[in-house]
Amino acid sequence: MKGSFRIGQLMAVDLGVLTILDYTISKEIGDHQLRFVFLTIAAFAEAIPIAYYFMHISRLWRPEEH
Repeated sequence: MKGSFRIGQLMAVDLGVLTILDYTISKEIGDHQLRFVFLTIAAFAEAIPIAYYFMHISRLWRPEEH
């Protein structure tokens, strides 16, 4: 139980930092194309850990347990 709680805390911190980064990128970068590229990279950086830890994507490639 403590391990999953720790992962949840780390994910909350990680997603909070990435949200602040998203906001900073959108406010500070004036070039539209460059802003799009950075926000796309940041969106993938947020989506990958969410899919891995909360949607259990890693279980798709494991054999089924009976």
